[in-house]
This record gives sequence, structure tokens and C-alpha cells, in this order.
Amino acid sequence: MNKEDLLNETMASLAEYLPKLIAGCQKIAEQFHTADEASAMQLLPAAIEGLEWVITAVSELQKFGLLTEIDPSKLTMHFSELESALANRDYILLGDLLEYEIVPVLEEWLDN
Repeated sequence: MNKEDLLNETMASLAEYLPKLIAGCQKIAEQFHTADEASAMQLLPAAIEGLEWVITAVSELQKFGLLTEIDPSKLTMHFSELESALANRDYILLGDLLEYEIVPVLEEWLDN
């Protein structure tokens, strides 16, 4: 597989994965907001892993001049807040961060 094929495959994977990640984050936020913390906590590690993959994919694509309009720091800046909310077991804040901070960034990226 050459570089161009790899870049195209990564772009396609990103376009396919973003809607799933958005839906997953919305579901987790809803679970936190409806006091279903156990279910939300089961799904949260996969969502965080997905967010990390998206950030890595975008950053790597940008090295080749692709997706330059996307700013990965718009997501990474919320990771410390997520970590703090998780440490404090502030499930409402976790839900709010996912719903009002992270999902809108992912939706913006999907539109680009």
C-alpha cells in the first residue's frame, strides 16, 4: 500500500467513524444525565479511546497537508476536564462535557 492509499484509507475511516463516535458520546452523556452512571462508565473508556484515535488520525493527516482546517486542540483541551470530572465522580459534568463541548467539535469536524 502506498502513501496515497494509506492517506485515503485513513480519511475514509475517519469519515466512517466520526458519526459512530458522535452517537456514542451522545448516548454516554444521556446516561450520565439520567443517573445511569454504571452503563455510562462501561462505555466511556471506548469513547475516550475513540477520541484519542481521531486526534491521532487528524494530526497524522495534517502532516501531509490534509484537514488543515481542523484544530485537534479543540478536543484535547477538554481531556483534563474529563479527567478531573472523572476523579471527582462528577457525572453531570462528564455528561455536559461530552454533550456540549466534545460532540459539537466532532460534528464540526464531520462537516469539514
